[in-house]
Amino acid sequence: MDIYLRQTWYDDRLRYSGAEGPVTIAGSAINDIWKPDTYFANEKKGGIHDVLTPARLFKVFPNGTAVYTVRYDNQ
Repeated sequence: MDIYLRQTWYDDRLRYSGAEGPVTIAGSAINDIWKPDTYFANEKKGGIHDVLTPARLFKVFPNGTAVYTVRYDNQ
């Protein structure tokens, strides 16, 4: 079973100006941005989908709203 986890939060440190729409953060730069420490309390086994390009997306909006989406699969 695959699970898509989408998290949205506000971080004042990510606010910016000069662009009208969201900025997509890609690659290893995603690792440099703080993300909530989310966990599944009753998880038995799981992992991040193993593909050449990780199945994750990070968007930042001008007001500092962050949207992080990641795909998990249960193998």
